[in-house]
Amino acid sequence: EALVLVYRTRTVAVPWDEVYSLQLRQQAVVLDLADRKLVVDSRFGDWRRLAELVEQRSPTVQGLGRGQQVSAEQIANWLGIPRDGSLTVTLNAPRWALCVGLLVMVLAFVYVAVAGGSGSIGGMVQMPIILIALLLSAERVTADADGISARVRGRPKRFAWADLESINSGGHYWEVKSSHDKFRIANAARHSAELVRTIQHVVASRNAGMQLPSTAPLPEGALSRPGDQALDAELGLSRVADEPVGERLRGTVDDSASETQSTGV
Repeated sequence: EALVLVYRTRTVAVPWDEVYSLQLRQQAVVLDLADRKLVVDSRFGDWRRLAELVEQRSPTVQGLGRGQQVSAEQIANWLGIPRDGSLTVTLNAPRWALCVGLLVMVLAFVYVAVAGGSGSIGGMVQMPIILIALLLSAERVTADADGISARVRGRPKRFAWADLESINSGGHYWEVKSSHDKFRIANAARHSAELVRTIQHVVASRNAGMQLPSTAPLPEGALSRPGDQALDAELGLSRVADEPVGERLRGTVDDSASETQSTGV
């Protein structure tokens, strides 16, 4: 049913359709998973037999998924949300607090350097790097089965899943590139791991020739998509009485005439 990876403290089952490609090398087989390249050589036993099994059981390796649509339900499953739900990734602190924290760290570096304590600077290097990664990342990213809405330095950006082309690690952040824009997700942001894993699956599916949803999420404040048959009752919109248009117009004209006669004009 799956390719099972056994580590010292955990076991990970990778469904066969999430083994996206296979490359045979002279002394090993390389399997492309969503988040890693798995290199299996003679240290693991009969790697050639493993390659045969993967070719037999992975529909993606066989090319059966090429041209097929990745369902919205599958994307929601990767995100770990219901079909009509959403996942929100946010920074753990407001941007102004991050700026203050970075300033404090810079002043601390200057103080340590002036005091001649250069040997203790090494342990302080990671914190400014993490703060800079947070400052350069999106403040808020919301993902659902349609795509991603991101707010980067106060500017809204929208991406359909089909727009996403790559995701690469920058150490303390991930950079996501689309066909028209890009944004960053800090590792330290809340729920970033779930979103990064989903984007990795989406990019791997795209590279395997599969079709992805091409409709971006609605912009903030939108009422409904074109073609929606009904509006939410909470909007407070009222329906005109079911009366023929001609009758309504005729009634309006008659009322106007009555007013004219009564005023003697």
